[in-house]
Amino acid sequence: DFWIEENTELNRQRLQVIVDMTHPKYLVHGHWHMSYRQQQPSGLLVQGLNCNGNSDYYTVIDTETFF
Repeated sequence: DFWIEENTELNRQRLQVIVDMTHPKYLVHGHWHMSYRQQQPSGLLVQGLNCNGNSDYYTVIDTETFF
């Protein structure tokens, strides 16, 4: 569906603007239908969560010890 693809690309562009402005160390996004962790050349660690019902559809981060 073109509408879905268009909105997906728009959301990616918006998120990229936020990342470019804030330079986070870690970015988590959800519901990609598969989980993954990927280190970007910039050092940003990106974690995509799985879809609901799978064992890796959520994550717990201890912000006191993570960085």
